[in-house]
Amino acid sequence: MKKILAMILAAMLLFTLVSCGNKEDDKEEGNKIEDAVAENVYVDSETGDKLFYEADDLGGYAITKFVSKTSSAHKVTIPAEIENVEVTGIAKNAFASSVYVSEIVLPSSVEYIDDYAFSKCEYLTKVTMTDSVTALGNGAFENCKALETVLLSKNIEVISAYAFRNCKALGSITISEKCTEIKEGAFMGCASFEEVVIPASVKTIGDCAFYGNTSMGIAKVPASVETFGQYVFNAASEDFVLIGTEGSAAQTYAVDNDYTFVIFA
Repeated sequence: MKKILAMILAAMLLFTLVSCGNKEDDKEEGNKIEDAVAENVYVDSETGDKLFYEADDLGGYAITKFVSKTSSAHKVTIPAEIENVEVTGIAKNAFASSVYVSEIVLPSSVEYIDDYAFSKCEYLTKVTMTDSVTALGNGAFENCKALETVLLSKNIEVISAYAFRNCKALGSITISEKCTEIKEGAFMGCASFEEVVIPASVKTIGDCAFYGNTSMGIAKVPASVETFGQYVFNAASEDFVLIGTEGSAAQTYAVDNDYTFVIFA
């Protein structure tokens, strides 16, 4: 009888320990859920869109992820502040592959757009940024095939690699007079480009910077450009004309690639 009672007491004790263990596990799981709910998120009062964010190296917030409230492409306006803290950047891949963005408006607080931030936004047609933006990441707008209009900051000194690659609807863009370098593939595959004017501040144009721009007929390149990469204007139209200064690197490039060269009047 004593053995039977001992076995019953042992079983009850084991059940109690297991139950306590399950409650602790449930508590931990509950904490995880609470943590997920507590993730930094801003909800747009007009659209209901969610913008996730985190602190960045500038002491402000960077938008890290976008979740649309609606199932159609629409204008997205980035707030200048969240909880009295400035929004200073758009993080890597923040809007990548979103099909719910037709237009992006950046406030004057935003200073940088990180790598691939808006890449593959297939319905994005317009981007407006202020001159506060000084840094543009690699592939920032790559494969935004419907992108037609970009108001580019006047304070961007480097057009990063593949920044606008395959933006097939982009007919033109004004490059900042503070820009010193156009990196490889920056405007590669922008098939609607008919003319490009390189400002006198630019010193280097990287490989394939305007490769595959089959509509381009004219490129005006100043004497400031000292370095041309390979295939910069390759696959431009048959009537393509390179306009530049006599004795410049642009003239040498034109001769080497059998392009028509016209000296500035």
